[in-house]
Amino acid sequence: MKTCKQYPIGLYRMYSADGALLYIGQSGAPTRRIEQHAACQDWPFAVARIDVEWHLTRAAALIAEAAAIAAERPKHNIVHQPFTRHVRWPAPRGRGMNKLAQYLTDRKITQAEFAARIGVTQAMVSRLAKGKTQPSPEVAVRIERETDGIAPFHAWPAYSAFADDRGAA
Repeated sequence: MKTCKQYPIGLYRMYSADGALLYIGQSGAPTRRIEQHAACQDWPFAVARIDVEWHLTRAAALIAEAAAIAAERPKHNIVHQPFTRHVRWPAPRGRGMNKLAQYLTDRKITQAEFAARIGVTQAMVSRLAKGKTQPSPEVAVRIERETDGIAPFHAWPAYSAFADDRGAA
């Protein structure tokens, strides 16, 4: 497996002038990501303060982000909010069999075996392999590790924006 240089990942919180938490996100390039928010959303213009905490790995930042969003309930986050836990993501289009399904097929690993390795149910692996649902950030990281990067975190449509976000500031 190819070894890639690790870059720190920033977990950022955006606050309004009155101190209300507007948004929590993570990126290897927080400044660039915040500019992207401003290019396509109206709410970033209400941001008065931005705090950034740095994590050594993307996995650590993603887990911290999910926990922070669930606990702090920022106004403009959608993913990881308790009321959106069961969002059904559309199946990947034009990709045919996704990378997880291909990995399981190529290595003759059953869904039940793989589920035990990553700590989920066989039914969840079935839904993931068919593209009927998306994994949580934590499960996506476990899948990437268990498949030695063949089914990477950013291969899931919910996290594809992270594919090119590798530490440029």
